[in-house]
Amino acid sequence: MIKKLIKIEMNVNNNKIGILRIVDTNYILLTDLAEYSNPENPANVIIYWMNNKEIFANSYIAFEFASWLSSTFKLHLIKDFER
Repeated sequence: MIKKLIKIEMNVNNNKIGILRIVDTNYILLTDLAEYSNPENPANVIIYWMNNKEIFANSYIAFEFASWLSSTFKLHLIKDFER
């Protein structure tokens, strides 16, 4: 069975956020969310969580991660993601 994989980007509050769609499920690139908090080195935001440069997560997990960064940014992310 071949799974359909699509990579797209969206703009959230002037920040590019990567989206990976596998079949009917969307995953948000957490590193791009972390870049909102630390543009110079976004990996430092999540370095203790996972040791990877591109971390995609289910949208619900990504929304909660975004709320940890900034509640305002989380609202922008949800609004733009649902478009």
